Amino acid sequence: MFIIVMRPRTFGIFGIPLIGINAGKLGFLMSISAGECGKVIEDIEEGRLSVYERFLLDVSVMRSGKPHRFSPFMNDAVIARGTLSRMIPIEVWIEDELFSHYWADGLIVSTPTGSTAYNLSAGGPILSPTLPAMVITPICAHTLAVRPFVTDVHHRIRVRIDGDPQESALTIDGQENFRLQEGDEIFISLSETKIKLYEPHHKQFYQLLRKKLRWQV
Repeated sequence: MFIIVMRPRTFGIFGIPLIGINAGKLGFLMSISAGECGKVIEDIEEGRLSVYERFLLDVSVMRSGKPHRFSPFMNDAVIARGTLSRMIPIEVWIEDELFSHYWADGLIVSTPTGSTAYNLSAGGPILSPTLPAMVITPICAHTLAVRPFVTDVHHRIRVRIDGDPQESALTIDGQENFRLQEGDEIFISLSETKIKLYEPHHKQFYQLLRKKLRWQV
């Protein structure tokens, strides 16, 4: 069985294996071009493709001590400033220990799957897709000492805007947008849900990196 979907995270959580079709330029998860669709569908029908799993992360927003928003995500959760061109003060805690206080345009928390998306554009590292980790990447932080940080996926991250959020919002996988209010706390942790993906044998991750980032000579 196969389904063509525009929002893979939504359908993938139901346990249906997915295959990404790249209709753009860079997409790493979407490793199949439109011209390869016929061959790939035939491979799926004949059972020639392996199915593997990638983990998701859960993000929840606590408002006035009560859960106000919850969603699993496949790529990233992004906290970003609103229409005003002002940086926002962001506190990040890891496992109940204060990790950092940023003045920045925002913050990205990414899975290994999403590390080649917004995280990469913001200067974050590329993670191997099976690495049990997540990456915290500030967006245009107001100090040269700030760097992206990779932490254990089993750790819980807590994020809080220290003061007026200035129309800031939480964006989940680039699909869901949630306006933040003063005092909101965002929690990110490993999800119990995983997503299943078909893996074309000829589309290896490091091969895709070399090709799409033009590392080959």
